[in-house]
Formats: sequence, structure tokens, C-alpha cells
Amino acid sequence: MSKYGLLEQNVCESIADYRAEELLYRGFTIIEDVLPVDRLDELRVKVDAVYDKQVQILGEDLIDTIRDGLVARNLLCHDDTFVEFLQLSPIVEVLKKVIGEKYILIAQNGIINKSKQHHYQRNWHRDLAYQNYMCSEPLAINVMIALDDFTIESGATEVVPFSHKIVKIPTDKYIEENKLSACIKAGSAIIFDSILLHKAGVNESDTILTRRGVNHIYGKPMMRQTIDIPKAMCGKFKDDTHLRTVLGYEFESYISDIEWRKFKYEQFKENEFKHRLDDKPLY
Repeated sequence: MSKYGLLEQNVCESIADYRAEELLYRGFTIIEDVLPVDRLDELRVKVDAVYDKQVQILGEDLIDTIRDGLVARNLLCHDDTFVEFLQLSPIVEVLKKVIGEKYILIAQNGIINKSKQHHYQRNWHRDLAYQNYMCSEPLAINVMIALDDFTIESGATEVVPFSHKIVKIPTDKYIEENKLSACIKAGSAIIFDSILLHKAGVNESDTILTRRGVNHIYGKPMMRQTIDIPKAMCGKFKDDTHLRTVLGYEFESYISDIEWRKFKYEQFKENEFKHRLDDKPLY
């Protein structure tokens, strides 16, 4: 490709590099076939089961009152199967390139979009709500994994490309003329900047009566989780090197300076700086 007068250009050495570039510039990228097709029926049943359990505990009136209907929250704390979603290599590679080597799961929710039924996620929004500023690098990234086909008819996620680059959201006219439906087949994922303007589409399908997706928000470790996942998990997966970080065990808040220092001491004993405890003062 010919060009002139340009001083620097990105270099992509892998498909993960290109997906990261797409995400940073356009605001979203798509990865196909992150889940095997033969597992999708099982996963659909599990999402529905978690939501039904939550409705039984809290009641439909409460969930509808807070406008949280058809959202199965915190899936991995109800079923270990959904922990596997945090370990999908093609997604992990992109997250590390965009957010960095260390990031945490802020939320994991099942979005259940039923035909001809209203869903609060059909309102345009950003997933870092009420944050009216921009950063030079993404603070958080969404990963929506489709368990059913995301088509225009079934209510595929709609996005406004490049809207993660400007603080103010554009006019309704601009949104309407520039929105895109991120159509992906079941088992694939759309990854997008959490500041990107987006919403669930309207499910008007006569064949895909329930369109499910599992949405994740990953962020830099300084961000607060929607639900305290380490406490909710009661220590599960704490010994897994990858999951220990992603689930937030490394970044818990401690109730006192004493507890924090005990935690840091254990870290020093375990990691590559062990020699400092043996041979040198800590400060």
C-alpha cells in the first residue's frame, strides 16, 4: 500500500495483534468459533437455570422493579462451567494486548433476549456508566459470547463504531445513520471497548425465540468489581495462576494494614523476589 508523509505505523505480527488493532481503532472486533458447537445446548440450559434460580430466590416483582429482568448475574459463582469462559485463548490473547498482562473480571452476566419481549439492555448505553471522560488507553473491555445466533432478526448487539473516542455521545440522527448490527453465529464472540455506545437489538425472530449471550466486562485491576467475586467464590480457583488474577484474588481490599502486610509477605515468599527476604532488607 503506497503512502507518504507518515512517520509511524502499527505492526501486526499475529491475528491477535490485528484484532487488538481493530478493537482500539474501530471499537470492536469479532472472533469466530471460540466455543464448540456441540456444547451450546448445554450452556443455554445452564444460563436459563441460573436465571430461574435467581428469580425463585428474589421473586419476579423485585427483579422487574429494578429493571433487571432476563439477566442471569454472576454466572460463574453459580456454575463452574462459566469459569471456562475466562480461559479461552483467542480472547485472553487480545485482552492482554489491549488491557495488559494483569486484568480482572468486573462482571459476567447472561443476557436473555426473548422474542417479542422488552429488555432493558435495548437502551443505548456504555458499560462504564456515568463516566464522562476518555483515557489514552481502554479502562475496560466487553466480551460478549453468543450462545445463539446473533442476527438482525434475533436482536444482535448494535454498536456505533468509533463512539469510544469522544466523550459526548452523538445525536440520535447520527446514531441511527451509523449504527451497525454485530451479527455473529453461535459460539463466536464480539469484543468491544466498554465505552463504545451499544445496546441489545430487538428480537423479532420467529425461529430464534430466545437469543442468549454471556457478557463479560474485564478491566484494569484498579477498577471495582460489580460483585465481590473472591468472596462469592469462597476461595475457589485461588491456586490457579491465571484465574487467581482474573477473578480478583490478587487485588482484594483488606480490612487493616496488618492484614495487607501479611498478604504482601506471603506474596514475597512465593514470587521471584524471594531472595530479597533471604539476603536483603525489604527497604
